[in-house]
Amino acid sequence: MIYSLYPLLKVVSGISLHPKERGEYKGRRRQYSPHGSKRYLYKRVVQMLRDGTNIAQIARSTGVQRRQIYRIKEYALKVGDLGTPKREVNS
Repeated sequence: MIYSLYPLLKVVSGISLHPKERGEYKGRRRQYSPHGSKRYLYKRVVQMLRDGTNIAQIARSTGVQRRQIYRIKEYALKVGDLGTPKREVNS
């Protein structure tokens, strides 16, 4: 069995050597975003969401899975491409 020397080095030196712990690795880049590789689909999905098209219809017309459309919607709300989320008014 092969063991990693990383935990041992960390204990001995007291220095964090792993890039993730230094904040250098932040995950995979977004493809569906205003600056991603599939920005044309992102813009089309966001426009359809603004027009009030339902998620299933967007999925059929664009070929993007429904779960991905929900992710795009969540991200667009976060960055402000869809405006602010609507609040329900209790009367």
